[in-house]
Amino acid sequence: MATCDLGFDHDDAVPEPVPEPVIVAPDPGPNDNDVRIAEIEAEASVAREQLWTEQRGLELEGEVQRLRGELDGMRAVLDRVVPEPEPEPEPVPVPVPEPEPEPELVPPPPPADNKPPGKAKKGGWWDAYS
Repeated sequence: MATCDLGFDHDDAVPEPVPEPVIVAPDPGPNDNDVRIAEIEAEASVAREQLWTEQRGLELEGEVQRLRGELDGMRAVLDRVVPEPEPEPEPVPVPVPEPEPEPELVPPPPPADNKPPGKAKKGGWWDAYS
């Protein structure tokens, strides 16, 4: 059953059209004209790239010249602003004294024990803290 645009069902179905087969011709390949066109386009592309490279080289050279000029100007200003450093004084040689001979070390005599065996009390209010 087929349905029409108004929503009614119909018994007569319309067969779908069968597409006609498309015949594709085999690719004949490049001919002499296609080859010549490709050569001309390649030469034009190379010429464009050479022109672009030369133009970019000139732009870069101009930029380098501009930056060198700026750098020279900055150096000139710095030379005027920053004073020249003072020359360093010549070093004065200082005589090195000869080392004195070391005296012989004699051990000190043992201390004399003159203290009483007990702790002496001094008295006063500080005794409580010692």
